[in-house]
Amino acid sequence: MIAALYDESVSVRFFRAGDTVRCQHNGEICVVIWTREDWLWLDPVEYTDAAPFTGRIHDYDLVRRGLP
Repeated sequence: MIAALYDESVSVRFFRAGDTVRCQHNGEICVVIWTREDWLWLDPVEYTDAAPFTGRIHDYDLVRRGLP
């Protein structure tokens, strides 16, 4: 048997408030309002009338880094 080490740091993504992200599943673009552990509080860009919502951090890719 061969033991393989799983390095979770490969899948860890770091987002911060103001970042623009894209959902991997539906291509929706959002701005990160807040982060906590592996959750993002998101504001949809394309749907201005929609309320902010939460999403799993692993479902999103960084499009553009927000201002520091």
